[in-house]
Amino acid sequence: MLIVNDLAKKIQGNIELFSHLSFELCPGDVINIYHREPVGKSCLAEILYMNVSPFQGSVLYFDKFLFPMINKKKQNKLKKDIGYIPQNICFFEDRTCYENLLFFHYDRMGFSKKKEKPFQEFLFHSRMLSMKNNYPKDLSYGERKKLAFIRALIGDPRIIIADSLFDKQENDTNDFFISHIERTKKQGAAWLLFSNEPILPGIAVNLKMTKNGFVFS
Repeated sequence: MLIVNDLAKKIQGNIELFSHLSFELCPGDVINIYHREPVGKSCLAEILYMNVSPFQGSVLYFDKFLFPMINKKKQNKLKKDIGYIPQNICFFEDRTCYENLLFFHYDRMGFSKKKEKPFQEFLFHSRMLSMKNNYPKDLSYGERKKLAFIRALIGDPRIIIADSLFDKQENDTNDFFISHIERTKKQGAAWLLFSNEPILPGIAVNLKMTKNGFVFS
């Protein structure tokens, strides 16, 4: 599904952020890449979502190379297969939660009245109807993360990349995430999580990221 081979990234000219990163993600996998120290986890997430280019290495998604760099048009098309929850979450703060999700739905799926019914069903099953008329700026930290999480699931992506998703202080929110992760992985979606600690024993494979590769934990 996704094969990362010998990936490396340099910053500020010639400072090596990480190198020799290789792993494979298969349908239904949940992999958590972690380390307490800043070793470039968020940068790796940005690379895999094609927002940033690596210094060297390759990323193969099924039979298509994301890197070496493909053209922007093909990138944008492939991004529709990937859900992304960045570390720094942004919304249209002057639009309701519903409007934010609907905009992303149209952006990903195309504008069509026929597609609104499955979108309404998606909202119902995602348990987001109670806050659909709220504004992101009025949400708590945990609610904003829920909104970003549900936004990433629009269109049933094959891969979901989530940076700094879990929080020890947000047990109810964490349970919400876990229930959706378990549901979607049964449907064949693969999850790539980035965090500071090993998480989800029995659900996720935890890989400790170092500057020179991964260590299984």
